[in-house]
Order: sequence, then structure tokens, then C-alpha cells
Amino acid sequence: MEYRKLWLCGVDANRRNRLAAYAGAFWPAGLGWFATVSGWRVRGNGGRLALAGHRRRYYRRLFDSFLCGVETVGWPIPARALLCAYSGAGDFVFALLAAVVLCRVNQKVSNYNKDINVEQRTATIQRKTKETNVTVDLGLDAEGRYDIDTGIGFLDHMLSHLSKHGKIDLIVKAQGDLNVDAHHTVEDIAICLGECLTKALGDKKGIARYGHSSVPMEDALANVSVDLSGRPSCVYNVEYRTDKIGDFDVECLQELLRSFSNTGKFNLHINVPYGTNSHHIAEAIFKALGQALAEAVKIVGTDVPSTKGKL
Repeated sequence: MEYRKLWLCGVDANRRNRLAAYAGAFWPAGLGWFATVSGWRVRGNGGRLALAGHRRRYYRRLFDSFLCGVETVGWPIPARALLCAYSGAGDFVFALLAAVVLCRVNQKVSNYNKDINVEQRTATIQRKTKETNVTVDLGLDAEGRYDIDTGIGFLDHMLSHLSKHGKIDLIVKAQGDLNVDAHHTVEDIAICLGECLTKALGDKKGIARYGHSSVPMEDALANVSVDLSGRPSCVYNVEYRTDKIGDFDVECLQELLRSFSNTGKFNLHINVPYGTNSHHIAEAIFKALGQALAEAVKIVGTDVPSTKGKL
């Protein structure tokens, strides 16, 4: 019996988020399909899944499964070609043409990703003074992994929330004159965070720019809005019931957020209409800030989101 095959080719969008799907119609065996799916937000050659569609004979399923596996580890053109080779010269040529077209499409997609700087939205900043030694490593298109060691337990806790809820990979290592107080260390960490954010965003092409989140934390509610406008401004309407959370001065939180906004060059509005527990208020703020930033840095287009053409 004659096997006829129709190829539908998907596009590998980029290394961290790609889907390649192919479908084929088989007669008289009925509709068969298979798909290779690789790397939703998985770096490099991460977890892979290959599904082989129905065939009349076992060896054909085995052959297709093998070629699916070959495709996922980096030889897409030979695999696509070989998959049709056994069906005849016509299918073989058609597969090669499809592969060439797909390569051209992939190149355009790669150029698109390069234009919007998706693959390079990371930054590392080190700041060393007579009072502190701070290193911050930040990645925007990430999973919310963190490694925080500032010497200030409560601050570590808050920055972990910023990372986790903002889907920002964050490494912060800090040594400071904590024998004096936490002020200098907090301020310099905020400066490094802001500089990292500015550096990672680059020319800001394609970003959403605006972000807002309203997060409850038991008795407290925090409303946070950001505008990655290139203009620093911090509005902080928060009242705590205590001066300290553990041994951490709550006034340092305002200093942290104000310095982050200033060096990150963005509008930051924080409003807490109510709350009775100081820890809950602070935690709600950092969770909301993370979510608002995640929304604002998201890639939604290719242009700079401003009538000025620049942020």
C-alpha cells in the first residue's frame, strides 16, 4: 500500500521556550501524528519528551521514535529528511525543502529574540566601599531561584520573596558594618539591585513597562505599582505598628525601596491601606513588588513602550 505524507512544521522559538510539532496524514492507515516537545523554560538540553504516532508496523514506529530523539538533541535537518526518506524520493525532497524553510524561519525568530534582548537579560554588579562589600547577580527571564546572604536574616527573607514571586533569579552576597547598624548594608544592596535591573533591561525594547499587584498577607494588604520609565520616584504610604521586626529597623525598608527605585530608575508606588502585624505588612510589600516587576519586565512586543521612542 502507498503511504502518503503531509508535513506541517512548527518553529523552535528560542533555547528556553520552544515547541517543534510535526503532523502527517497516512492513508489508508488513518491519521497518524507525533510531536517532539523540548525545553519550556528549561535551559540548554533540558528535559525532553518524544511521542511517536500510530503506524501500521512496529519498525516504522520505532524508526520515527528514534528520529524524534535525534531531533531533540540537535540534528533537526537530517532527522526531518530521513523521516521521509523511506517513503520515496518525492517525500525526501519535500522534507529537505521543509527543513530549509524552517531554518529560515528559525533565523528570523533568532533575530527577533536578539532585537528584544531576551537571551541577555542578566546582570552582575559589585560595589565595594569602606563600609560594605556587595555583589548582586540578577536574571530576569528566570525561575525565581535565589541565594541570599546579607548577614541580616530578615532582609534575606524579604529578598527571597522578591525573587520567588518575581520569577527573578537572584544572588546577593553582602558584608557590611553591621556592628554600626544595618543601614549602610541595606542601602548598598538596594543600589546594586537597581543597577542590575537597569543593566539587565538594556534598551527596554518590547517590555510591558507597567506592573501592578495587590497582595494580602493575613491582616495586611499591599498595593504596589511600578513604571519602568527611566525616571526615579518612590511613593511610600506605609505605617508599621512596631519600630522593629525582630532586631531589624523597619525604617530601613523604606530606605531599601527608595534606593532601589532611584538607582533602578523607575516609579515605585507602595500603598498599604491596613495591617496590624509589621512582619505581614513587609512580606506583603515584597511579594507584591516581585509580582509587579514580573509583569513590567515581561516581553510583549518589539518596540520601546514610549511615544518618545526611548525610556
